[in-house]
Amino acid sequence: MLTPHSPDQVELQNAAVDVAADVGARIVKLSSWGPAVREDSPVPGARRHWITQQHILKRGLPYTILCPNYFMQVLINRYAGEVRRSGRLVSPAGTRGISMIDAQDVADVAAAVLTTDGHDGQTYTLSGPTAPTYSDIAALLTDLTHRKVEYHDLSEREFEDWMASENRQPWETAHAAGIFGLYRQGVGETVTDDVYRITGRRPRSIDAFLASNIHHFQPSAS
Repeated sequence: MLTPHSPDQVELQNAAVDVAADVGARIVKLSSWGPAVREDSPVPGARRHWITQQHILKRGLPYTILCPNYFMQVLINRYAGEVRRSGRLVSPAGTRGISMIDAQDVADVAAAVLTTDGHDGQTYTLSGPTAPTYSDIAALLTDLTHRKVEYHDLSEREFEDWMASENRQPWETAHAAGIFGLYRQGVGETVTDDVYRITGRRPRSIDAFLASNIHHFQPSAS
């Protein structure tokens, strides 16, 4: 079960839970980074995940919860344009690391959980193999693009303004600001072995991900 972060996330996911319960199905839910998912979370999307997870327990159906950290793909769909235009990697991440994960590794875990036994009632915390800082990522982009890329740590207000300039919705900004507030405290630095335990292979590194997607960060040829 996967829906985007959105204001109607709870309504959509709880409806899916009800259908699954009514037909006697098992549910595998993609949630959010484990430490963020709680009733009093500062992250709006994570609070919505918590509400649905409580609904799953209430309905009593077999379930598995997948709690991935930040997707590496967000570096492309949110930040690559700024890197191409200005050579700046912008983010409100501060100086702490984030054990980002390739979405393909999350998909591989989901496929294994859906097609093998022994996962009912389990919650898996999914991370990449390391916890790079945004400064580390800027350095990797510098090496791979052969062009200086600098990390600019955005203040809360700067981030709001930048997201607005990127035509992001206010609810997207609120969710992102909430999770980065936790990341600035080091909440995103945990590295787990759940991907390896479930799939039998190591998760993709940030170096390999950026190397295979570096064209997204290269400035257009003039």
